[in-house]
Amino acid sequence: MLAQTVQDVRMAEAPRIPHASDRAFRRLFAHPEVVADLLGGFAPSPALRGFDRGSLRPLPDDRVDSGYHRRESDATWGFSLASGAEVALIFEAQSAEDRAMAGRMTVQIGMFCENLQRTRPGEPLPAVLPVVFHTGSAPWRAERSLAGSASREAGLLTYFADSCYLLLDVGALAAGALPEGNLVSVVARMEAARGASELIGVLESERKFLLRRDPGLWREYFVWAREVLMPLKLPDADWNRFESLTEEMDMIAERILEEIEEHREEGRVEGRVEERARGLAKQRGLLRGQIVRKFGEETAQEWSKRLPALDDGERLMELGGLIIDCETGEEFLNRL
Repeated sequence: MLAQTVQDVRMAEAPRIPHASDRAFRRLFAHPEVVADLLGGFAPSPALRGFDRGSLRPLPDDRVDSGYHRRESDATWGFSLASGAEVALIFEAQSAEDRAMAGRMTVQIGMFCENLQRTRPGEPLPAVLPVVFHTGSAPWRAERSLAGSASREAGLLTYFADSCYLLLDVGALAAGALPEGNLVSVVARMEAARGASELIGVLESERKFLLRRDPGLWREYFVWAREVLMPLKLPDADWNRFESLTEEMDMIAERILEEIEEHREEGRVEGRVEERARGLAKQRGLLRGQIVRKFGEETAQEWSKRLPALDDGERLMELGGLIIDCETGEEFLNRL
């Protein structure tokens, strides 16, 4: 399957500028493993970094207020802390600085809370962690709260919105010590690459890690690099080296499978097999939840009938991207 990556990508329609980067990040951060690594490696407090990974679940990204105004975030996830407290993560990817980001995130938080109060009246609101992931080459200088740029006359800041977002600026992250074995660290290294050769070098150094985490994720990173980063940022792309890299991926994947089989024969990976089965069951549950939230229960039931025992992790990841791409349940079912 990995051998088809280059051919598949070349046959695919090139993404439209300027939406290509936004769509790529929507796909990447639709993966719970990527979101888990963002929290585990970059959350601003030990309590957040020690969250319950098993509680991570997607939440609706599309919000409509009482006046029927609509806003959409790049990703929204819910999770629980070790204390049992509930938290919602609202994620926005930005390829350029936005001076209005503090206001935009304040509106996102307000609409998220308004929707919860309307659909779950009387229940306590979760804490909210707004995250802006900046991939631009210039440093981010925009104010991170509305209060930061407001007039300070007459002590009125007391009544002004002081919510602040967590800024993850790729340039600053890549210049420092990034957590090892972290999927978001790989994103930062790829975004910070200063040429095609450096970008391919990052992929080559991280390929075994990505394949071990999930072959489907490896393909997501590869397609993102091939279809977005190289055409838009790196005109000196070496396509022949990319083809060679894909061929090497096949050999590495085969070796990894052989290693797993050897361990299985020695009786040392029974626990991993069981853990994978539990992970796939959880992945199917998350996927079904996403289908229900976007297309409704009827579409979810029809999906279950068509794919009653799907246990291919890569295929499940592809279906997650399909949910994001499709506008209606009918379109989603037709593309299965």
